[in-house]
Amino acid sequence: MILDSIYNEGKLQEIYKSMSKKVKDYFADYDEIFTLNYDNNIEHLMGKNVFHLHGDFSVLADSENPNTVNGYIRNKEGKTVVIPGYEHCYCKALLNYSGKLKLKKAEENHQLIVEYDKNYKDEYLQNDNYINWLNSLKVSDENSYRIIMTKIKHPELKAASEYYFENFKDIKDELHINGLSPNNDDHIFNLIRNNKNIKRVIYYYYSQHEKEYIDKNFPQDIFISKSVESLWESLGYKKEKNFNYFFPKEIDDFVDIVNEFSKRKMTKEEIIYEINSISLSKMKMLYTQVKSILDTKELQGSSNNQEEFEKKHEYVNYIALQEGINPSSIYIIYFMYSSISKK
Repeated sequence: MILDSIYNEGKLQEIYKSMSKKVKDYFADYDEIFTLNYDNNIEHLMGKNVFHLHGDFSVLADSENPNTVNGYIRNKEGKTVVIPGYEHCYCKALLNYSGKLKLKKAEENHQLIVEYDKNYKDEYLQNDNYINWLNSLKVSDENSYRIIMTKIKHPELKAASEYYFENFKDIKDELHINGLSPNNDDHIFNLIRNNKNIKRVIYYYYSQHEKEYIDKNFPQDIFISKSVESLWESLGYKKEKNFNYFFPKEIDDFVDIVNEFSKRKMTKEEIIYEINSISLSKMKMLYTQVKSILDTKELQGSSNNQEEFEKKHEYVNYIALQEGINPSSIYIIYFMYSSISKK
């Protein structure tokens, strides 16, 4: 559901068509581009490879990808489950909310690739000890045996999907960061902090809170903070109108709650900043959509109160992502508009 909402009926993959020459020239200045986004707009715009650290829509998950060992085996057994037209929902995107677990999965995959890149076919044809080991493996671990034999017979198959963290760890000299909050994906910032070959980092901050966090927690002889709004303006994109809504004092009590609902980690300042860019008419529309879901007594497919609760919030998160809004913000909008409606 999350991937489908982000994909937004394919509209997300069409954004590059409206990007200007200034944007293309901007990206052309970089030797390598890494992204945490699942879309493929930059590679479509630039015609060059982009490293997706958390996966992307264009490559199926290993279990469904016939170009991987596991996917090949499952395809032969008729076990693949990809629904035509919804391939993006079965892509190799890493969806775990923990950055450490995302990194762990990526590193495990890389180790598999390194291990299975060995020439098993030569071992199989020339090494009697290896053949004996394989025969014993067939008895003790049939699944591993089947994987290795498939790789021997089809060396062109990939052992697993690569997430390119090893490439990211090899970055040298200067790094520019755009669109990444220090409050999330701390595994990325830890890798940057531990890379002694990075001499300079330009961090484009979205909110004043982000700038303060970077200035306080990262070495200032390496990290330089710049406003992302200034960058947007230089590329021909103006900031949307700021509506300066009144926020009740109770918002402090709600931030942790809405972050728990949305499984995001946004600060109060980030939520307020985002909501202030949303028109009142759109807020009303969002409130109506969220209210209709939360007021529904029973959702199809739910079997108990806890499942009902979780499913409702999945749908709310779905709406937020489709509208390009952080889920935490849409909950605050709901609470704000609820209080207005009661008055």
